[in-house]
Amino acid sequence: MALCLAIAALFMMTSHSQAAIPDDELLVNGDFELYHVGWTETGTVIIRPTGSLPRPPYSGVYAAWLGGYNDADDEMFQNVDVPANINFAKLHLWYWSFTPETTYAVDYFTLQLVNPTNGDHYVDAITLDAVPPTNQYQPHTYILNSADLDAIRGKTVRVLFRVYTDARLTSSFVVDDVSFDFGSDLSRHLYLPTTPRTAH
Repeated sequence: MALCLAIAALFMMTSHSQAAIPDDELLVNGDFELYHVGWTETGTVIIRPTGSLPRPPYSGVYAAWLGGYNDADDEMFQNVDVPANINFAKLHLWYWSFTPETTYAVDYFTLQLVNPTNGDHYVDAITLDAVPPTNQYQPHTYILNSADLDAIRGKTVRVLFRVYTDARLTSSFVVDDVSFDFGSDLSRHLYLPTTPRTAH
């Protein structure tokens, strides 16, 4: 009896504190372990192996390094076909930011879902300022709301990662293990929360 009560209490606790794992993944090579496969990079070479990164990857041997120089406007993107029947989706990434900058809103990272033809914004999902720096890997998740889902259902969407820096005090964002998951039914599955870490 006591064991049953303990299990029930654990389920009630996790059902409120955990999020859902959707059914499918839209991105190709979201962990970058196939190097540049699936991705378009502008501004500089963004996806790099361990020896060419300022910080180790979160996992594996490749990660994406955006910024790291003055007046950066780095982009990394791929186009995905969003199913018409989705009712749940989330964007997730691990990132490590570092900077000597102390002024807010001059060096920053964005993740957006845009029209690949004209650049119109469907979803402005994530904006991360370089200040304060994380100085370790941190997870970030954006769960799309109903308006977001309405904006992208059945469309080809560009998943666009971008970093801007100004003319002084360079900032960097190292990004790894990115995902764009979706679900087409109302089921919800639990997963254990992740925690920050410095690197392997």
